[in-house]
Amino acid sequence: MTEKTAQKEPGKKPVPSKKPKPQQEVVVQIPLSELHPFPDHPFQVREDASMQETAESVKEYGVLVPALARPREDGGYELIAGHRRKHACELAGLATMPVIVRDIDRDAATIIMVDSNLQRENILPSERAKAYKMKMEAIKRQGARTDLTSPKISAKFRSDDEVGQDINTFKYTPKDVSCQLCTEYVKKLGCTALRCPWLAERIEAGVVGYREAVLETFPHERRLFQRLNLLIKHYPGSLWSNEQHERRMQYQCAVQGYRRRRDTNAYYAAMYLLTSNDDIYRRTANCFCKDGIEFGYAVLKNTSPHNYALFMAARDLCDKTEAVTMADLAEPEVIDPEALRLIVNATLIARYGLAAFQIRARGAEYER
Repeated sequence: MTEKTAQKEPGKKPVPSKKPKPQQEVVVQIPLSELHPFPDHPFQVREDASMQETAESVKEYGVLVPALARPREDGGYELIAGHRRKHACELAGLATMPVIVRDIDRDAATIIMVDSNLQRENILPSERAKAYKMKMEAIKRQGARTDLTSPKISAKFRSDDEVGQDINTFKYTPKDVSCQLCTEYVKKLGCTALRCPWLAERIEAGVVGYREAVLETFPHERRLFQRLNLLIKHYPGSLWSNEQHERRMQYQCAVQGYRRRRDTNAYYAAMYLLTSNDDIYRRTANCFCKDGIEFGYAVLKNTSPHNYALFMAARDLCDKTEAVTMADLAEPEVIDPEALRLIVNATLIARYGLAAFQIRARGAEYER
């Protein structure tokens, strides 16, 4: 049986298959009040000479390059690129600005936001590091999806490695965190910020003293003011109680190995407390596991009030509970001076990471 082949009729052109045309993006004028900043945007919008020039240009010629935004679930639009242009429009007295609206998810928007800003000049090292971190996390979330079956996944993993390499090899230096680079620094007045916005970066650079770190971490605790001043006055120059304390924690870190999801700042802060003396370490050694710290395995029978306070503070840091309150810390009869010192130091570790061990007795010339 022979197959019938379709023959073209003479004089007739073949009908092209109907394929949906790709939707073209259009530029729309959107009120500035409906444009919201990107969450955790790592790049600051500075009130400097460059911004004044941009505002004057916008006032005279308008916005030449449209911003990019995506719809928000709560209404309005989330800016992906164009934060400086929006502020320039506000300074120029404009009510709207041209925007390209693109319906994309948060991870794709994060990658675009970072890539569109990294080429700018005068980016602070802290801004660049935070941007790299946001991009790496977005790429990892994209690569973990099971619905992405295209060859682009391998490219995403390669770019993830490149971003991770930039982060892992970056370390702040005193030159990077000079107060004169900060947007809160005003010539002849110095720093105008009530609290240092880049304290974590300055701690990593090793230019923050113990006094500044403690008072910035407990700024409104008047009940603790007298006790904190005594801690600062008698700071020995290191967060460690002694060499044995440092060895115990280093040994526990080596035994447990490295697990990215487990090894948070809070995890290391709790480990710092639970290795501070030999007795509490023996009572809680079985609590450490591959998933974190299982506080239920601790042996607390006949433990001293000092060690019990350290144990409860460690659990608070890991589990985000409040068994040890600020009122407890303010009472010497409840929390003895050595326990207070360790808990305050652990709080610094929980907030600023292992870089807190670089805090010195006195800061460098950058300290306010």
